[in-house]
Amino acid sequence: MPIQLNLGCGDQQLPGYIGLDRLRGQGVDVICDLNHPLPIAANSVDHVYAKSLLEHIADLEQLLAEVQRVLKLSGEIYFYVPHWNNPF
Repeated sequence: MPIQLNLGCGDQQLPGYIGLDRLRGQGVDVICDLNHPLPIAANSVDHVYAKSLLEHIADLEQLLAEVQRVLKLSGEIYFYVPHWNNPF
């Protein structure tokens, strides 16, 4: 079974994904601050998903390094960000 992470999940629970967020919520399996190292073993993750998260990260380079660290060589990343002119 693949290991899949949903970063900054909030209450958005995705079937088959482990939800990580800094606040407790319905979709959260692991409480952690994504501005710090991920509590996930290196080279262990098959998929990383994040929607409307990256714009909230203080040190984006550090988070991307962490994603690279935990992701298997054949792993996949799905990042969705708001359009640049979205006022929200």
